[in-house]
Amino acid sequence: MNENYYQILGLEPNCSKEEIKKAYKNYASKFHPDKHNGDPFFEEQFKKIKEAYDFLINNFERNKFNSNFNQRKYNYNQSRNSYSKSHNNNHKAQKEELEKIKKEKIKKKRKTLYYVDDKITINGGNLFVNNFSYKIADIDYILIKKATSTNSKTYAPILILLGIFTLTFIIGIFFLSAGIAGLFHKEYILIIYYKENHIPIIKGKKKYIEKIEMSLNSALKA
Repeated sequence: MNENYYQILGLEPNCSKEEIKKAYKNYASKFHPDKHNGDPFFEEQFKKIKEAYDFLINNFERNKFNSNFNQRKYNYNQSRNSYSKSHNNNHKAQKEELEKIKKEKIKKKRKTLYYVDDKITINGGNLFVNNFSYKIADIDYILIKKATSTNSKTYAPILILLGIFTLTFIIGIFFLSAGIAGLFHKEYILIIYYKENHIPIIKGKKKYIEKIEMSLNSALKA
């Protein structure tokens, strides 16, 4: 009794006897083997239609079928609800575990120190410089640019002139040396693209700026 007799006759479980008779007449006529040259498929379907009609037209058999049918339906729903509940619980547990791992990763990342000196500090979460804090995650890219003008180059000619005029004194040699060094002194600026803005972060010698850039890139890739 695994067949759904109501489904075979295209009926609802609360159908009347008149509806059962009408459905049987309609389906029996369509699937009768004599109309299909004794085709085995239609013979099998006709047997199912006849069996469904015999069960449903008999009050005792129909009540027994309804009882078994409702029990199967109830068991199916219980099983489905149990699976759904188990699936939801598993999904929730997995989500919570992933959130926990994510938080631990962020916490660990923040504790990682990539670079620190008296001017700048870089950890896994933030860049601290000039009394400002920038979130590492919001930095899109970094670039190094040569400084267009420096104080040393501005004062270099003055120092050279002082050195020439006071060359006979020891201090003149100092002025002259400082002026020449100033002419060849080069400074570079580290710039970050942060929240759609180019922000100059720190200025210094090339090696120093490159070292900071390397540390900042390491923090970005982590």
